[in-house]
Amino acid sequence: MTDVSDSELLAQFARHASEPAFAALVERHLALVHSVARRHTADPQQAQDIAQTVFIILARKAGTLGRNTILPGWLYHTARLTAANWQRAEFRRRRREQETFMQSTSTEPESDAIWRELSPHLEAAVAMLGADDRDALVLRYFQNQSMAGVAAALGLTENTAQKRVDRALEKLRKIFMKRGLTLTAALIAGAISANSVQAAPAGLAQTISSIAVAKGAAASGSTLTLIKGALKIMAWTKTKTAIVVGASLLLATGTTTLVIQHQGSAGVRLRNKVKYTSEQASVQDVVQNLAKQAGLRYNWRKSFDQTDPICRQWVRNLDIEGKTCAQALEQVLKPVGLRYQVERGMVVLSRQPGGAAPAAGGADQANPPLERKVKYTSEQASVQEIVQNLAQQAGLKYDWKKSFAQTDPVCRQWVRNVSIEDTTCAEALDQILKPVSLRYQVADGVLVLSR
Repeated sequence: MTDVSDSELLAQFARHASEPAFAALVERHLALVHSVARRHTADPQQAQDIAQTVFIILARKAGTLGRNTILPGWLYHTARLTAANWQRAEFRRRRREQETFMQSTSTEPESDAIWRELSPHLEAAVAMLGADDRDALVLRYFQNQSMAGVAAALGLTENTAQKRVDRALEKLRKIFMKRGLTLTAALIAGAISANSVQAAPAGLAQTISSIAVAKGAAASGSTLTLIKGALKIMAWTKTKTAIVVGASLLLATGTTTLVIQHQGSAGVRLRNKVKYTSEQASVQDVVQNLAKQAGLRYNWRKSFDQTDPICRQWVRNLDIEGKTCAQALEQVLKPVGLRYQVERGMVVLSRQPGGAAPAAGGADQANPPLERKVKYTSEQASVQEIVQNLAQQAGLKYDWKKSFAQTDPVCRQWVRNVSIEDTTCAEALDQILKPVSLRYQVADGVLVLSR
């Protein structure tokens, strides 16, 4: 059925419960869905459960998807939501049971340094794009379709499709740049195209097809829990989109009183409930996420200028649920001596009155960077990634390019089962670098590796 379109196969299944049609869809898109799941978990079985859940949801919703639905984009979005829901539940389970780490079975190629830098942030970055941009990227780089194929799927001319893909890629580049990854659009496109979708395990397509066609009747308890959670998130995402669209229509038609009042009232939005779960994220990333959930924007540049390097500090084992945005912001910012205010619908960070200003180069002279306490826990990470993280915690910059040039391929070696706690940055760096015969030096607040 390679010559039959996704929409036709979906219609055959919706109207006649055609198992061959659904099996063809699973075979066609399983690698995309399974690869999204694998980026959220190192456990192959859990990745298969997530993929199975996505196709069961597809089977249940087949009759409600419009003919204009770009199925690869829809599946990617559903896989990301399902995997993120699983990740939150897994984090809580691990915390309750006080597990240190899960067994890692990653088979990521060591040679692809760019992909290792980019992949942990990929799903979160793509989630910040609109549906049109996301669909274009998935078709072009995740499924490696020709530009003519992308244009046909989106119902656009080839020239217009090219512009949409370029626009989406540029947005993605800027998002990565805000997260500290300075890559060209061409490098991002190449890394995604070459690594984002890997072949799914043999036989998984047949297993998923048989269970999904029955709409999950024979699925395991854990899979049914995943389905329930993913459907709730999808419903909430759809509701938020409807609210935004409805507010825009009211504003466009002149019925402005209620909408302007909502936009102008920061207090109302700060009372919105938010959720956030993470094992490790910077203060800046956490605040940006909370602000977005509450319907506020975040002034990244002004906040960074006023609070660096504090805003780059790591916040660990964060689990926010059932709190207002205001309460969540207080929880994250007070311990690090920061505060926030809302200016024209934008959250801006600043230091609390009486807080110490950063010394030249971002260093506190009373507490030199290398003497600052750091923490780091990981099942598996490269030497380069660990050093960059430790340097950031200590308020130092890390010269990635120069370090890479002087120490490759040693800096790309994996370090497994790392557990650093209540240790100075200097001691932690020695712990990581000495076994691989590397050393470091700091000049003008910049850390550089050498042999």
